[in-house]
Amino acid sequence: MEKLVQGVLFDLDGTLVDTIPDIATALNAAVVDEGLAPLSIDQVKSVVGRGLRNALKDGLDIRGREVPDQRLDELLTKLMKTYTEHPVDYSRPYAGIEDFLLRLVDDGIAVGVLSNKADSLIQVIVSDLFPAIPFAMVEGMRSDRPRKPDPQGILAFARRIGAPLSRILYVGDSEVDWQTSRNVPEAQVAIVTWGFRSKEILQAGGVCSLIDTIGELEERIWR
Repeated sequence: MEKLVQGVLFDLDGTLVDTIPDIATALNAAVVDEGLAPLSIDQVKSVVGRGLRNALKDGLDIRGREVPDQRLDELLTKLMKTYTEHPVDYSRPYAGIEDFLLRLVDDGIAVGVLSNKADSLIQVIVSDLFPAIPFAMVEGMRSDRPRKPDPQGILAFARRIGAPLSRILYVGDSEVDWQTSRNVPEAQVAIVTWGFRSKEILQAGGVCSLIDTIGELEERIWR
């Protein structure tokens, strides 16, 4: 089989791992601290993708509450404390993901993770759930690099593995990931539909290159 890519860079939440149960627990710890009713799982899914601070702000908006920046910082501290103490209580890789990653590695294809979640959390989650995968790069939100949809993370991955952008495949599950890929038009992109956005929502938002199964993703990589 002909390999169409040299490296695959993945978003984490909703792409490799169903992290929503743990995110919901942490987010609702802050929402309840503000005296509001907890958010549903579907509501939590709707606000993730642009970092936890934005998720918290949007979650409060759903409950009709706007708070000053100082209070938002206090609530974010509550959220982060809860999440740091319980990062992988219920989070699990999607079915077939670990075998898929191992197949990539066995075929000499570099793999990486790029997320808008705090880097400290990303390191813990990835090391805990994927101890057997030798990722070439694992990065969350850092002070020295802008968050997605800025393209710097994809560019850094290509440099790290020494591959041209045309041989990089970026895989995500949200409109943020689609926007990120559009900022690096030379790279390939696949947006999976098993994550935090339904296929209908993605299509309504103009997202293309949709992938429904791991098998379809494999066809993008091996021809």
